Amino acid sequence: MVTTCINVEEDQVGLLIGKGGEVKKTIERMAGVTLKIEECLVTIIGEDGFKVMKAGDVVKAISQGMPPKQAFDLFGDDHQLAVFDIEEVVTNQAALERQKARIIGEKGKAKKFFEATLGLKIHIGDSKVTAVGSPEKLKVFREALERLVHGAPHSAVYRYVEARLAGLRAQNGI
Repeated sequence: MVTTCINVEEDQVGLLIGKGGEVKKTIERMAGVTLKIEECLVTIIGEDGFKVMKAGDVVKAISQGMPPKQAFDLFGDDHQLAVFDIEEVVTNQAALERQKARIIGEKGKAKKFFEATLGLKIHIGDSKVTAVGSPEKLKVFREALERLVHGAPHSAVYRYVEARLAGLRAQNGI
């Protein structure tokens, strides 16, 4: 028996349970685990450590505000969760809002570019960016985010992502 516990924000518990318990039931069914939710603590119990870990990633993604249907992509073998904390690189609330705006882009252009080009599911929360995708593409996304938050122009970041992706395709056939 494998058990793991995850703390979630109080305002995300309802999203994790879902209407009529549907989200919770879906996680349990897809991972073959049992979820026990007591206040803000989610306990995941299962026989297979890998499935418990995957269910934990889904819980974490949903607790960051990612829509459950996007978080369920984590049940795919080649998908992982990455959470990027924007607060680690800013000094105040105004800078945080500015960086979030840069990551989203004008009319959502930057976020849409990353999702379409890298095949990621991305959620931008209050202070964190949550992404689901393949490990290689999440690494490229992390590098792109670092460039953006350190002031690189969007056009330069887009070119960088396209070049890195071309390199991955040539190297791995991705």
